[in-house]
Amino acid sequence: MSYDQIWTDHDTIELRVPARLGVASTVRLITASLAADAGFGLDDLEDLRLAVNEVFTCAVGGGVDGATVVVRFDVGASALGVRISVDGSTSRIELDELAESIIRSAVDEVRIDDGHVALTKRRRPSPLDDR
Repeated sequence: MSYDQIWTDHDTIELRVPARLGVASTVRLITASLAADAGFGLDDLEDLRLAVNEVFTCAVGGGVDGATVVVRFDVGASALGVRISVDGSTSRIELDELAESIIRSAVDEVRIDDGHVALTKRRRPSPLDDR
């Protein structure tokens, strides 16, 4: 079965979680699950999960009481995009130098602007694609 049959050309899934470090594992799990369903190999799946965890940790690390982290997944046949922002807070996501370096090495594209961080990871072809 081709992974192109699981997702349309573009599906969007939005996750809203409290801005607390305790829910980071939930965000990582959902990221990994969506990447696996989209046909990402284990290495790419782990890279994406790591990058999302770094952004999420930076988003909530300073403490933003009452705020909500919005994680938007844009799943396509060849890539998975993740946009992370914080609602209910005037603070912006600030990435430290180490976090930004880790993120940039793990995904294909990183955009940091307007209070959010957007990541894109492209799926590399797999031998399973032709089945």
